[in-house]
Amino acid sequence: MVDYQRVYRFILSQGWLSEVVLKRAIEQYRNVFKQLTFPQMLVQYRYISREQAQILESYIQSFSTASSQGNKAITRSSPQAFPSNSLPEEEEKFIGFQGGNFEKYTIKKIIGEGAMGKVFLVVDEDLKRLSAMKICIHQSAHHLSRFVQEAQIIGQLEHPHIVPIYDAGKTSNGQIYFTMKYIEGVSFASVLEKIAKGEKEYQSKFSLKRRLAIFCKVLEGMGYAHSKGIIHRDLKPENIMIGQFGEVWIVDWGMAKILQSEFSSSEEGEERATAALAGISQTRTIAGGITGTPAYMAPEQARGQNHLLTERTDIYALGAILYENLTFKPPFLGKDIHASLLKAAEGRYLRPRVAAPHLEIPPALEAIVLKAMAIRPEDRYSDVQEFLLDIQRFLDDRPISVYTPPFREKVRRFWRHNKWVISISALILILIVAFSYILLDQARQKMRQERERRKEAERRRQEERMRRIAEQKRLFEEKQRRLAERKARQELEKRRQLEARNRLLMEKRMAAYAPYIFARDQMLRDMSFRHLKEVVIPYLRKALKIYPEFHQARLDLIKIYLYLFRKSQAMVEILYLVNTVFKNKAPLLGSAFGMFNLGGGIGSGAKKGVEIPDEYRPKNLPKVYWLTLKLLFYIGRQDFPLANREIKKILALPEGRTWEIRYLEASLLFWQGKVEEAEKLFRRLIELYPRLPFFYLQLGEILAQYKKRPKEALEVYRKLMKTDPTCHTLFRNLARMFFRIGQEKINKWRQNKKWIAEGLADLLKAFRYIIKMLNLEPSSSSGQNLQRNIISALVYLFRQDSSFVETARFIQSIWAMGRREGGRLRREVALFIWAYASEGPNKELANFCRKYYLKEAERYLRSYFQKHPEDLDNILLRKKSK
Repeated sequence: MVDYQRVYRFILSQGWLSEVVLKRAIEQYRNVFKQLTFPQMLVQYRYISREQAQILESYIQSFSTASSQGNKAITRSSPQAFPSNSLPEEEEKFIGFQGGNFEKYTIKKIIGEGAMGKVFLVVDEDLKRLSAMKICIHQSAHHLSRFVQEAQIIGQLEHPHIVPIYDAGKTSNGQIYFTMKYIEGVSFASVLEKIAKGEKEYQSKFSLKRRLAIFCKVLEGMGYAHSKGIIHRDLKPENIMIGQFGEVWIVDWGMAKILQSEFSSSEEGEERATAALAGISQTRTIAGGITGTPAYMAPEQARGQNHLLTERTDIYALGAILYENLTFKPPFLGKDIHASLLKAAEGRYLRPRVAAPHLEIPPALEAIVLKAMAIRPEDRYSDVQEFLLDIQRFLDDRPISVYTPPFREKVRRFWRHNKWVISISALILILIVAFSYILLDQARQKMRQERERRKEAERRRQEERMRRIAEQKRLFEEKQRRLAERKARQELEKRRQLEARNRLLMEKRMAAYAPYIFARDQMLRDMSFRHLKEVVIPYLRKALKIYPEFHQARLDLIKIYLYLFRKSQAMVEILYLVNTVFKNKAPLLGSAFGMFNLGGGIGSGAKKGVEIPDEYRPKNLPKVYWLTLKLLFYIGRQDFPLANREIKKILALPEGRTWEIRYLEASLLFWQGKVEEAEKLFRRLIELYPRLPFFYLQLGEILAQYKKRPKEALEVYRKLMKTDPTCHTLFRNLARMFFRIGQEKINKWRQNKKWIAEGLADLLKAFRYIIKMLNLEPSSSSGQNLQRNIISALVYLFRQDSSFVETARFIQSIWAMGRREGGRLRREVALFIWAYASEGPNKELANFCRKYYLKEAERYLRSYFQKHPEDLDNILLRKKSK
């Protein structure tokens, strides 16, 4: 008997219907229906979809008990079948694949997932070949039986156009699987879609003749399957794969059905095969719902008349594939799946030439489609071989069985097949006519020759007169040409002399412009920290070495030093400008830049409200550069009213709305304490300039240090990591943030010892990031100071001396704590081991990590990052591997 209490709870737990609507449906079913099952009634009155009804029927069959009466339907005679009020409960447990190696297979990656199972790319270590492994993800007897049946069906089919199965068995956690040939190619559906979109490569590569040849291979494969008593029941372009070298395979036999087979001679033998493969119950559950894809279904299949399905059902689906091959659209398309299913059940579709009038579809192929897609099975092709024979006759330009061409087409075909005989006959006729024409023409030729002699004499007289006129004209033009050439030579000589003088004046300046322009171009192409340090800075210094008075190049170099946080190097270049460019004005500007000192305090001789006069501006310095220098001066002495005025002047200039000025605009808001406005502007600038790291750094610093929102700061840093993994300041900021968070958690240790593991995890993360930062920027004094602070915190936590973090005991201690505490601490320990093994400053300790702990850490990290692909450290690992 069926446990209808469980059916009631199952529908509520799935959220398909509310309790009120479900009770109303039950009352309606009791009072009206006698012959339909409860799931069928729910579909008919659109309470649930057909897919949900199939799931409900499978669920009912999965727990129904076998009896002489079989599985009873929920009918009106079962007044107590449903409870009045129940709570939902979970009935099935999903058992996922845990990954790793088992037996001779090594899992590489997941390459697909469907309703029945997941498909992985695996390596057969014995044969050293790639295979596709399909693993059943359900535990119900119905799904296991269907999965096993698919494996057995593919195992019975050995044909060049059917994907072979290699092996089958059970995983270490009891899930059944089978392995197949790994196909590298595209689906037939993808080919048709790209041709329909107008992609020239696919239109030229997959002509109609080539697509029909592919379809013939599909027919050959299905003819073989039908000869074994197997029908596919889900044929469609998505289930036809085309290899790189023209191979064709039919895939996805999960819906296949065995009508009769020499390999299934007895029910007992099939039960033994199923039990040996899956280790499941000996009773096979047959699904009674509709299977297949509505857009390609035969009418009897769409009506759910599974007892009427035969080989001609597949022939109908093959006709639907040929229909899409010609029109680039499936025959049954509705506004939803129910509309498509209704069309398929009624066999309502447009003829190919009506559905695609803009395409030149041959009438013969349309007749083949109509024959294969006849509503009544007996009106279709009797078998696949008959279908294949008509396609081959069409390709060979021979008459087909289902189409009588018009007279004009018969004439054209007769010409194509007998063109040599017709050509020779026509040639003989043309020779006879030509010979007759020659005889008649000889008489006319004599009369024409006399007329031509008279015309020739007159023509010669005219030519002689025109020759004399042309000679006079030529002599005059030659004289004018010589005069023009002499004048052009004189002009060219003057121009050459002028260019030589200009070239001598510009050589030195242009020699400096070449590396400067290259550096500017590289700045526009890539603003990552590594690119600035390794490419842009060397070329700017090269330009300054050639032409030291190149003010634009020096100001750009100062700007880059500022953004790379190299304060001392920037001050050297600033002092050079003060001492060489401004000369007698050097004391005032020297004081200005000294006060600024890249964000320093106000000097003793500086007074707010005092402006720098514009007469101090050098003649060859552009206005936007001069205003920027004044802006930096006012920011340096914290004279924000004047700074606000200057930045408005810069933004009003056409060349002033650059990312550098916008960066100073946002920073000025922040320095004035307008944190909210600064945050909004930095977020806007990130949208405008997504590849510039400076905006991410400043926004992350605001969120982490001033607004105490580390999660949002991490999200900003994650985006920057994808953009520029060489940004050393990013790792310094991350290390500083996690060092602060770790210290706060360790301070809570006195109240609750659970914070020890959390604090240690944050300190290890900070330690790992500062090592990364110092590898990118070894001379950073702020990074070295932060590293010393982190080491001091770790020493305090473990109650050891300062050299403890550079010993094997430190690695052993954190590894043991990670294994014991698990969770986040274990992940951070594994990441620290991995980072120290590759980038650690202590080579001896790095070798110790690689020797004893690296392999296990990598295994753990692979498992973790498969579940969390967008983790910040996973992004860093991927960037490093590239």
